[in-house]
Amino acid sequence: SFGAASIPSGGNTTLSIVLANPNGVALTGVAFTDLFPASPGPMTLSAGGSTNTCGGTLTNTGGGALNTGDVGISLAGGTIPAGGSCTIR
Repeated sequence: SFGAASIPSGGNTTLSIVLANPNGVALTGVAFTDLFPASPGPMTLSAGGSTNTCGGTLTNTGGGALNTGDVGISLAGGTIPAGGSCTIR
């Protein structure tokens, strides 16, 4: 989800990705890749950092460190607790 209903050109908002686990056991080795939308205008990572309660390694889609201007994010090796959730912002 996005922190704002609309984002003006050149504006910023927060993207929250919530991963839920309804199962009775923890999920390990959780991974995903999210390429940001390119239309109607390209979305990129802005300065300000990220938070990750899923554990594992959060990188840009090329596998490197997150930097301003990146066009997506990837998670590898995350964990979602049994009956719980984790969030990446």
